[in-house]
Amino acid sequence: RPAYGTPVPTAAMQQAVPFVMPAWVAACIADGVRHTPSSFPHFTPGPGPLPLTAMASCSVRITALGTSGDSHKKRRRFEELVTVLGAKVAQQSSRWAEITHIVCAMPELLDRKMFEAAGRKGIPVVGVQWLFDCFRLNAHQPESRYAVAASAVGTAAAAAAVHGTQGVVAATAASQVGGSELLAQTGTALAGNVLS
Repeated sequence: RPAYGTPVPTAAMQQAVPFVMPAWVAACIADGVRHTPSSFPHFTPGPGPLPLTAMASCSVRITALGTSGDSHKKRRRFEELVTVLGAKVAQQSSRWAEITHIVCAMPELLDRKMFEAAGRKGIPVVGVQWLFDCFRLNAHQPESRYAVAASAVGTAAAAAAVHGTQGVVAATAASQVGGSELLAQTGTALAGNVLS
């Protein structure tokens, strides 16, 4: 069983055979679908050894995933990534004192009260790209680069109040387009399965 950070064998690269990690196989079986290996970073070998020592003190709460039928599957994949990186997963029932980071999948769905409470307590609220880049760059990344903007928080609820369900769909679509652009700019191929 290859370890995270194990270089991809040259023969596999020459034959264009995808090299995947056991997490990919487990996710495909658990979700009943064939995931694209690039849909989550931990489905393929990382650039170096994991877990990251610098992530050991992190306790990450995943939030604002939406209510789609596959949101619980996405949560599971994000939580796996947190664990692979060496951090702990903070459950929804965790107290504020137990949380060091809030990772927000869709800022427009993040509860403004949670965002403000995290700010008062000095807990960074970052986008999922923070996790992806920690994996991709094999190092704990500065949270400030991935901070969720206050102007993006809770826009789905505001849109629903003004425009009904169509406003939520539009706000969500706008956020996903922005997220896809961010992912494309950082050179990852994760947008299709992660933010949709």
